[in-house]
Amino acid sequence: MVWSCEPESPEIGSDFFTNGMLDFTYIDSATVHLSTIQLDEMITSSGSRMLVGTHRDEQLGQITAIPYFQVHTTDAVNFEDQNFVYDHLSLVLPLDHYSYYDTLLTLSLNVHRVTENIVSENGSFDNSASFQMENKSIGSVTLKPRPNYDSIEVKLSDTLGHEIFEKAMSGGEELTPANFSKYIRGFAVVPDTSVSSCVVGLSPNPSLRLHYYDKTTTPISKKYLAFNVQSSSPLFFTNITCNRKNTSLEIMPPPKERLSAKQTNGISYIQAGAGLSLRIDLPYLRSLKQIDNFYVARAVLEIYPVRKSFTLSTSLPQQLKAFKANRRNAIYEEVENDATLVEDIELGRDTYYRFDATEFVKAQMELPTTNENALIFTTDKVTYPVSAERIYAAAPGYEYKTRLRIYFATVNN
Repeated sequence: MVWSCEPESPEIGSDFFTNGMLDFTYIDSATVHLSTIQLDEMITSSGSRMLVGTHRDEQLGQITAIPYFQVHTTDAVNFEDQNFVYDHLSLVLPLDHYSYYDTLLTLSLNVHRVTENIVSENGSFDNSASFQMENKSIGSVTLKPRPNYDSIEVKLSDTLGHEIFEKAMSGGEELTPANFSKYIRGFAVVPDTSVSSCVVGLSPNPSLRLHYYDKTTTPISKKYLAFNVQSSSPLFFTNITCNRKNTSLEIMPPPKERLSAKQTNGISYIQAGAGLSLRIDLPYLRSLKQIDNFYVARAVLEIYPVRKSFTLSTSLPQQLKAFKANRRNAIYEEVENDATLVEDIELGRDTYYRFDATEFVKAQMELPTTNENALIFTTDKVTYPVSAERIYAAAPGYEYKTRLRIYFATVNN
């Protein structure tokens, strides 16, 4: 610890301290250790979004998001005695207008049929879940996702389309609510990972549509029959994988351990969806108790992202969620206040996150024994499992001022 500015001795508080006055000042050289941790698998089947896409991040490696889902029919489908003519089969993927990385890059998607039942023992699916699928895709599309797009429509195999249509015309048992999920177990939308692109958000209500012509009307009308995700018991989730080969995170330890910024070129990381979180240790707070008449008024943690690591397509989130964790990264308390982004709009040099750490600092100072409690930061708690935001957080050093400011008062005799 070193004093960082000259103390002042106002008369505030002198009525309470008859033998002196209060000096107010701060220190900003308390030890701050940054590290990256890998959280356990995260549930991706309970949110309001699925992800699809792939991108090779220069420091984090390649992230790939594959949505899985199952569609249903609420009534038996029977086109018997109807003068209908098959047109085509398609899959409609509604967009929720979320994207990360450059959407001007071409994104290629391939639709595959799932070949095993999409089931879960506990009723939910995490980002590591996956199911077997057919090797050959049944439909593909290549596009540059635009913000004004409402959905992505993929034309599917006419072989499957004719098959479903013929079963509808014959009133086949496969197209009943009880049997449909056995006939079509589900779909997976797989991005082309040979090209680095973007990650986009999908609303969890994709639709399989059987398009046909109704010749009983004049003029002939074009209609479609929709098979949707069942709203009462949705079966959808996103599988998220990362290939960190040839990056500093290739040696990423298991969830109960941490990777120091000293081992990753002075940078620690947050990566939503993939479960990377920022851990910050403040190891020597109890030593402040050795200072006579030391009264902490406020403690502010300032976390600096690496300059030029964020752009319009890789923007920084406005807030970070904070949690208290023990030495094994087990979270024991959620912090009410967030870390808030302070932007240097003009120069871009002093953009940082400000976090009020007063309560944590005071609590650590009062502990009877040394421990390794720390603060863990993620992006928004709700969207963290189904987003792709990433932050390069700079460890303290000559170029970056990541630090803990402790404002305090002492009694000047």
